[in-house]
Amino acid sequence: MSYVIGQLARWLSQKASQTLNLVDGVDIVGARRMVKDARLDCQSMRQKLASTISVMRDIQAQLLSLAP
Repeated sequence: MSYVIGQLARWLSQKASQTLNLVDGVDIVGARRMVKDARLDCQSMRQKLASTISVMRDIQAQLLSLAP
């Protein structure tokens, strides 16, 4: 999971840099498009991470219920 989070962080960093370059170049329409496209691109990854976190919480709850 930490590997996937690292990949996501690198991807977000690249997209943020590209978006800022568009803003600095006064291409606000392009920057808005970049943000919109990036949201769609990472939606499935965000859903998978949310699902994984939910499973981990369930496992934690089960382990806590077994503790004396």
